[in-house]
Amino acid sequence: MNNRTGSILAIIGGALMAGGSFLPWLSARSGFGTLDITGIEGDGIISLIAGVLVAIIALDRFDRPMSRSARAVVILASIGAAAVVLVNFQEAQRRISNVNVDTDAIVASVGLGLWVVGLGVALALVASFRAFTERG
Repeated sequence: MNNRTGSILAIIGGALMAGGSFLPWLSARSGFGTLDITGIEGDGIISLIAGVLVAIIALDRFDRPMSRSARAVVILASIGAAAVVLVNFQEAQRRISNVNVDTDAIVASVGLGLWVVGLGVALALVASFRAFTERG
């Protein structure tokens, strides 16, 4: 993987982390309508900041190897976003099980946003760990 390929992966990963922060992280549907809780209404601000940071670093390093400090920031930001996804996924599952046990009239599910942020984290981590094998 050359510098550009790694940078492109990191840019896409950062964009997915940031974009997924605005998507629903928890959805509930009933006969009265749909309620979506977006990531930005809570911990999504962390994944938004992490995603923007990853994308900016990857853009800055597009034509040259990523420095150790840049790799460290990308990895730490990605790990932080991953922690947010895991905690919120578990919280969403807990809430979903409480709602679905209490009534059949409401159907709750993990929203698309958590999956998108998780995919972005995976891409950014692959790109940054791959960058360790490159000179820079």
